[in-house]
Amino acid sequence: MQVQNQKRNMSLIGIMMLLVLFSAPQLFAWVHQGDLVITKQSDIDVIKNDLKEVTGDLIISGADITNLNQLFVLEKVGGNLSITDTPNLKNLDGLSSLKTVDKKVDVNVQVAGPQFIPKRLRALQRQKSIK
Repeated sequence: MQVQNQKRNMSLIGIMMLLVLFSAPQLFAWVHQGDLVITKQSDIDVIKNDLKEVTGDLIISGADITNLNQLFVLEKVGGNLSITDTPNLKNLDGLSSLKTVDKKVDVNVQVAGPQFIPKRLRALQRQKSIK
């Protein structure tokens, strides 16, 4: 009986550790106060997957930028979202969690047509938030 209890406790501890690992970005997410201007890939790379909100504008512009992967926890931009002059940007997958932009969405990417802009961002361009 005692061995069974120990095995069950170990299983529960393992499950709890997995939950903590998979929810870690949400547990330690932070809010950037004011505008955030990103002009190079290293500006994005230092974010460490934990930026949940920008209270002001989020401006992404620069030939050096190749991906937005570190922004995947970002859910809200309190001002404008602007992505321009990013000829080396491969996709916008890092913005897949973005639900709300309080003001204007201006995505002007040079690498592809409308199919390049995910449906979520096209919806944000029209209505400011996605449920």
